[in-house]
This record gives sequence, C-alpha cells and structure tokens, in this order.
Amino acid sequence: MLPKQDYIGARDYVEQQLGPSETAVAIGLAGNVFESYYAPEWKCAKKGEELEAAIRSYRRVWLVYTMSIHVRAYHPGTWADVQQEFGNAKVFLGTLAGGEVFVCKTQPASSAQSAPAELTGDRHETPLHGLTRNTLKEEAYQNHDK
Repeated sequence: MLPKQDYIGARDYVEQQLGPSETAVAIGLAGNVFESYYAPEWKCAKKGEELEAAIRSYRRVWLVYTMSIHVRAYHPGTWADVQQEFGNAKVFLGTLAGGEVFVCKTQPASSAQSAPAELTGDRHETPLHGLTRNTLKEEAYQNHDK
C-alpha cells in the first residue's frame, strides 16, 4: 500500500546516497514538510538564491520537491534552476494525485552526460515523458522487490 506522499522513502533514499561534500535541500511544499517534520537538519531553500548558494557550495546537491505545478507557479526562478542544474530524478509515488515526491541531484562538473533516471525519464515533469500515473505505479510495483 502506498502512502499519501512518500516523504519518508525520499528522505531515507537521499540519506543513503549522501556522500562527502554533498547536501540535501528541499524546496516548495516539500521544504516545509522536511523542515518541520522529516529532516529538520536539511536545508530548506525558500528562495532561488538559497538553492543557488547550495549548488555553488557543495560538490553535489540532492534536491527533493513535490507538486511541480506549485513550484513552477510560485517559485519560477527556482523551477528554472531545477530544470537547468538537476538530473536523475527518482520518484516516490503516493496516493495523492500529483503528489509524487521527486528526488534529483546535481551532476559533478566532470560528468559529461547524466545517467538514465530511475522510473521518471530525464526531466522532472508531471506527466513524465508521456508516462501516465498508472504506468508509473505499475513500474513501481514491478521494481519494488528488486
């Protein structure tokens, strides 16, 4: 059974992946949730400048957000940074329509090309490269026990 939004799954995944000189940042609605409940030690970028500062200060930034439509509408500058600087999203599905939790990361400067993204395609859009919510659910269930 899927949670309404899988913030815990996203948090645990990022914390397992974090390496030296890396940081975790949450933005938008996810920023409020992580800051208050699930990872108060993470950075919460409320302004684009805060995300840009993290990108400049760390070798890699792991970014978590939800409801991309909200980020695009209320934080267009931050959304532009997400689209330009981040790749390799992993999606944590839930039962809230449009409430998938996205995890993505900056690529080290030495990376010429990013690796294929898990489950989502290369960019962070909803719907993702023509995949429907049901397609994503089917793939998540198939990959759950791997």
